[in-house]
Amino acid sequence: MRKEIQNWFDQSKDDFDGANYNFNGGKYYIAAFLCQQSVEKALKALFLYEKNGASVDLPSRIYDEENTKRLLVKSEEILQWIEKRILKK
Repeated sequence: MRKEIQNWFDQSKDDFDGANYNFNGGKYYIAAFLCQQSVEKALKALFLYEKNGASVDLPSRIYDEENTKRLLVKSEEILQWIEKRILKK
């Protein structure tokens, strides 16, 4: 795994640990915020992973039809998963 991806994922786990720590300390609003941050950073790691190592450059130079289609498919899967979770409640 690329270092950049590992860093984002590690930070997401650290944020989640911080969420648990704050929850146990009764700081619920901080715990909730860190939960959101944790998931956002994990999704960033996944996004970078799914780009298949495309270098950091201008978006117009990075994305072509093939890799953008792959991102659209993966994004739709995530959005559908979230929608199912939301509609379950």
